[in-house]
Amino acid sequence: MKKYKIVLFLCVLLVLAVCEGKVNKMTNKRELYDSGTLKGIVSIPPQKASTLLIALHGVGSNEKDLISVAEEISPVSIVISLRSPIELSSNAYSWFQVQFTPTGPVHNWNEAKANFALLEKEILYISQKYEIPLSLISVMGFSQGSIMTMGLLLQSSLELGHYLCFSGRTLPEFAAYALANPMTKLKKKLFLAHGTHDSTLPVKFARESKSLLEKLNIDMTYKEFEGGHGLTGPIIREAKNWLQKN
Repeated sequence: MKKYKIVLFLCVLLVLAVCEGKVNKMTNKRELYDSGTLKGIVSIPPQKASTLLIALHGVGSNEKDLISVAEEISPVSIVISLRSPIELSSNAYSWFQVQFTPTGPVHNWNEAKANFALLEKEILYISQKYEIPLSLISVMGFSQGSIMTMGLLLQSSLELGHYLCFSGRTLPEFAAYALANPMTKLKKKLFLAHGTHDSTLPVKFARESKSLLEKLNIDMTYKEFEGGHGLTGPIIREAKNWLQKN
């Protein structure tokens, strides 16, 4: 009889382990996002979420680019990957026009300024729609999306939870605003990362941003990683760990 009880106990443990594995493997539910102003993808985790992560893609890409990365960085959050408003070609969008010249990128500030204001309004809409306060909303961006995220950090009055900037740069207009209007109320939290072999936006842009941010009231974590203009597994895991701890 004792032998049968042990077997039964082991069977129960096995069933529980299988059930736990199935729960852990439950995936997010993805839906189309459309506010009437911007479109994108929204990803809802299986458990009730109290936080939200907004992902901003780079120039010439679209909302599909960062959705899986954002889900990995914050698996417990609602994730909204936004499509930027300017259509460059089929499935290719941007926040502003940019020309890559031998002396560096040249941006259209009027477009950047207008769509920065549009992005701020969209974040307010998202906060109201999903009933999540701004302090529990974080923003991550890659390349041009990182530039817009940096703008939110430096120029926006919205007090968001976290800012994650990958492989971008700081527009001089955003830098000038931040230096002229130093932040004193809130020490904003930033994860800034850049590949050391980036040939599209060289790592010097990240180092220039770091130098600027060290003059401001920013709680910054700065990382350079082995890689080009993209995101590697190790830096994604570092960003995930940073977000969990902060």
